[in-house]
Amino acid sequence: MATAKTTRTKRGPTELTQMALAALELATEHRARIDPRLPAGLRDGLSRDIAAIGTLVPEALQTRAERGAATAEQNGAAARAKELVMAIRRTISSADELGASAQRAWGLGLEVRPTVVKSVLAAGDQIVARAAAKPDEARLAGVLESDLDALRAALATTRGADTTQESRKHGAKSATAARDAAMRRIEQSVRKISAVGQLAFVGDGELAKKFDALVPSTRRKPGKKPDPS
Repeated sequence: MATAKTTRTKRGPTELTQMALAALELATEHRARIDPRLPAGLRDGLSRDIAAIGTLVPEALQTRAERGAATAEQNGAAARAKELVMAIRRTISSADELGASAQRAWGLGLEVRPTVVKSVLAAGDQIVARAAAKPDEARLAGVLESDLDALRAALATTRGADTTQESRKHGAKSATAARDAAMRRIEQSVRKISAVGQLAFVGDGELAKKFDALVPSTRRKPGKKPDPS
């Protein structure tokens, strides 16, 4: 089975843009010799990607920041809902007259994972459902309707924050994917221009060097050997 190619480029957007501008300028200057060797529309596509990357990079950063803010809001809402769930559970637990079976029906004994929104929502929904089915148990334990209203509101806020966070996450992924795709196309186009340019000008050392220099080496220089003494 073939291994999927990495979605990351070797260089950042600033360096790639500088390389692309140099490649486009050189390829355009020598288009009579270069264009016949390039895929149709490559120079035009590279020009569009250079223009687009200036928007795609800040857009990816912005959507990532929005996702972070939405996640923080989601976590805060879930923490508030969990706080109410646990407070109501403690009150139910203090009502020994309800009996173990009824207390379990309120959710006692079931783990609530604060970092998992679905876990918090499930625990809260169980309390709301039991209170609706057995309001006498709530009154007996000392759980007031105002407590349940607060829980319902917290659950609604958590659901809303969860929906927003999922939307922001999807938007961040889409923006990042668009940026990365443009960067990959730029990198591939520059490499192609560099390669065909070197072939087109094999007999012209200076021009061949210019096309070769379009793709700087990413290899690290060997470190200084330690002094044997």
